[in-house]
Amino acid sequence: MKCDDGTVLVQAVGGLLLAALVSVAMLDLGTLHLTRTALSTIATDAALAASTAIDVDAIYEQGVGAALPLDPTLAANRALASVMFVSDPRLHDLRIDDVDVIGDAVRVQVSALVDAPLRGLAASDAVRLHAAATATVPTRF
Repeated sequence: MKCDDGTVLVQAVGGLLLAALVSVAMLDLGTLHLTRTALSTIATDAALAASTAIDVDAIYEQGVGAALPLDPTLAANRALASVMFVSDPRLHDLRIDDVDVIGDAVRVQVSALVDAPLRGLAASDAVRLHAAATATVPTRF
């Protein structure tokens, strides 16, 4: 006759450990998703700020009826100013990777280092997240 005393306890403890591991993983991945959403919002804010960088000299050259032209240097400066004062403790080394002005649209790419999910199991402590946003000048004169 075989004695099975304690096998249910071993299964219960194993199930609890597995449930705890899955819960921690889901919490970390949820936090990573929220951080990515915050980074996307920062990119959108920077693109909207950059889309206000109207090139006044080009307006006088092109005349009435043309799309409002953007000044690439001023757009980059306004995007940088928008990102400069962001204080989110989840984002480290927040930076603007690129600001492209194409006609009446501006595309801003930002990135930041964030804590890696499952830091104890991951190869590194941080990962770099990227986000991009585009804004256009809606007004014509």
